[in-house]
Amino acid sequence: MSFWEHIEELRDRLKVVIFTVLLLFVVFMTLGVGTVTLAGVQIPMLVPAIGTDPASSQVFLALVALLKPSWVQLAAAHPWDGVLVQVETAIFLAAAVGSPVIVYEAMAFIGPALRPSEKRLLAKMVAPISALFFSGVLLDLFILLPFTINFLYQAQRGMGITLYILFVGDFISFVLIHVLAFGVAFELPMVMYGLTSVGITRAATWTKHWRIVVAAIWFIAGMITPDPSGVTMILVGLILTGLYLLGVLTSKWAERRRAATRGPESAA
Repeated sequence: MSFWEHIEELRDRLKVVIFTVLLLFVVFMTLGVGTVTLAGVQIPMLVPAIGTDPASSQVFLALVALLKPSWVQLAAAHPWDGVLVQVETAIFLAAAVGSPVIVYEAMAFIGPALRPSEKRLLAKMVAPISALFFSGVLLDLFILLPFTINFLYQAQRGMGITLYILFVGDFISFVLIHVLAFGVAFELPMVMYGLTSVGITRAATWTKHWRIVVAAIWFIAGMITPDPSGVTMILVGLILTGLYLLGVLTSKWAERRRAATRGPESAA
């Protein structure tokens, strides 16, 4: 294929991705999870919810119930904040739910440039990548974020503050960015495994420069955690360091497999 043919193919695949995300965005903005009674049995399903309680609003309220301390008042700084919060949440949900289509289109685009062994490697990595991403999201939502938000407000209570206000726009932006950052950070072992599997980076490189990597990890942990006491930073740093050690082990395993595979080929 010529350069312009590649561009044409990229445009076609981007059309599929954009259409999928837009379709899901409309769904999350216009439909909500409700119940329909059939033969006396209530069955949960998506029902029309335009302007009332769409799925984007339901997810936002679930996040508030999970993360907001009971003594903190939820408020809007501007009249349009409610709509913007729903839009921001719907975009995030559309990208998350549509991620299989996004990944498929990306792999289909770069697939012809890969060797058969690299295609098999990508196929094998899809499930672990998804599992690690959602593990990071769930860990952040149910452990780190509740602890961080509660700890920060508890520190304010010790200063004699009596009125606690949480603006909806600041809340949803902080939560979604934090969750996304953790999901991406949990991909570190698979990145290391993939680079070693294709021969770009040797396993010995990860262990040789471990001091630099660990220092970078703790720097990033300090940047993405708003807790000035350092408690949350320590938790995040320990988790990311553990993921790095897991990446070292998987890269060594990948290098041994690659050497074992190339051995018979060389002999032949």
